[in-house]
Amino acid sequence: MCYTVPGFAMSVMITINLLIMIAAVPQEDQAACTSISYAFRSTGATVGISVAGLIFSKSLDSQLVKRVLSQVSEEHPKKYLLHIIANAEKSSDYINIAPEWVKPVLRTCFHYALKYTYSFAFVSFLLASLCVSICEEYKLFSQ
Repeated sequence: MCYTVPGFAMSVMITINLLIMIAAVPQEDQAACTSISYAFRSTGATVGISVAGLIFSKSLDSQLVKRVLSQVSEEHPKKYLLHIIANAEKSSDYINIAPEWVKPVLRTCFHYALKYTYSFAFVSFLLASLCVSICEEYKLFSQ
């Protein structure tokens, strides 16, 4: 359910963008505009997902190192904490089986990594909306 609304919103935005681009070019260029929009949309999605994945991965790593390694003690040696970090980076499911004392720390790390990733997605949305808002419209059906 949590992906339904953003997925629907994205599909609506993609359709609106395509219609805006078609309406922004003369009739003889509409076919080329449509194919170019599909090419750039797929390229943009690939690059966007790659950048978002990189942001998530790097921010999670830095949060884990900063927050988990600060727990170094005789009871929790550095080698043990590095093992916890490695397991947390492999899978978010590790939170369910992690030691109780580190679960809140891991949740905080994932929280910030997701926050930074969603911030990137929101900024990308704002930039895309800005780009679409400056398109000039041609009449689609003229006699």
